[in-house]
Amino acid sequence: MKKFVTSKTALIVVGLLAVLFNVVFWAIVGSELGAGKQMGTTLWISYAMVMVSFVVSGAVTFIKPGSKSATLAIVPMLYATWGYVIVCLIMNMIFMFINTSAKGGYIADIVLNAILLIVYAIAMVVAYRYFARVNTIFEKKEERVLRHYNWSSKISSLISLAEHDEVKVALVEFRRIMNYSSSGSNEKTAEADAKLEEELDNLEVLIKSGASVEEQMRAVKFARVALDERNRAVAMAR
Repeated sequence: MKKFVTSKTALIVVGLLAVLFNVVFWAIVGSELGAGKQMGTTLWISYAMVMVSFVVSGAVTFIKPGSKSATLAIVPMLYATWGYVIVCLIMNMIFMFINTSAKGGYIADIVLNAILLIVYAIAMVVAYRYFARVNTIFEKKEERVLRHYNWSSKISSLISLAEHDEVKVALVEFRRIMNYSSSGSNEKTAEADAKLEEELDNLEVLIKSGASVEEQMRAVKFARVALDERNRAVAMAR
């Protein structure tokens, strides 16, 4: 299901169904018109509504999640769309078969299609809100994990740059604590996040500039304090 949702398969399926429908429709209608039979208003209204359903279902396939983890959150929208297309096809094929230009016939056609479209729109609003909420949650989670990974990677690069064994040992321990720290984030951790990034940048400058061991060790200590403050902020938010 996940591969079907993320690929162009769904759009291709919709396109093939639309082509197949049109081939059958125009083959039948063409023969009827060729025989001199008049086509009723309901047939053209129904044809238009079926095509609308194909266009709508094709448009839905372009909705993509910002996070791959939220891909399956699109499924409710797909179910609502497929349900709409199926009901639309069945209902409008009946009106096509009736094939009348009588006022009562085409008004009923319009009203029922309008009701179906409204029900589908409501279902899509509900499904999209669910999708948007799940997508936002996963996007924020992936952002937090990526930020945490970048911090750990930066410490690893500093370990390779450090020339003093004492500093290397301190950085290795710092990285270990970082890797075991929570990547969780909230409003209270925003200030701690900024402070930690500031201390890491300062540490990087000192190591690259060849500052004294004392200065580098002091910078490592400050960075660890910033990480400890962040971990406390995360713990307090739970």
